[in-house]
Amino acid sequence: MLNSVRGGALGATMAKKFAAKNIRATVSLYEYVEDFRDNEPAIYSHLCSRQEFSKYCSDLKRRKKQNGYWTMERSLSVIPECETITILRKRYYRAYMMVKKAGLLAEYYKEKVKPKIKWTLVNCATAARYCDTKTEFRMKYRRAYERLRKEGLLDELIQEKQEKGKGKKKKARRQ
Repeated sequence: MLNSVRGGALGATMAKKFAAKNIRATVSLYEYVEDFRDNEPAIYSHLCSRQEFSKYCSDLKRRKKQNGYWTMERSLSVIPECETITILRKRYYRAYMMVKKAGLLAEYYKEKVKPKIKWTLVNCATAARYCDTKTEFRMKYRRAYERLRKEGLLDELIQEKQEKGKGKKKKARRQ
């Protein structure tokens, strides 16, 4: 009979380990539930299976899990490293999004935040005056181009511009 164990030998040690006095002594060594669970898995699972966890471990604290790597403090700490909003967005996208949602981009990048332009008909007409062709106008001022096209005023404004420029001489083509 090789590898035989006397009856009761293992059970006796486990019974001592799971005695109420020993459990309280073991639990008192730890401050946090997570440390107790990681270092004493047998006792932890024993208490959970018998639903006695709250009886013995009510004094233990629980660690608050950090809500992601990019906290507001960390996000604000990387802003001085980045000269522009684009650099911030490329290097630290999560920090950029957090600061943007909080509405703090304008505060840290005052001169670099573009103001939103409301494309009224007057503003669209003014923008159209700066461009020579429809294509140039569409490329530079996409929203204004769309607004004038929807209103049906695009052809009128661009035709006026082209009629004024008809007196100019065109360059001769090479043959």
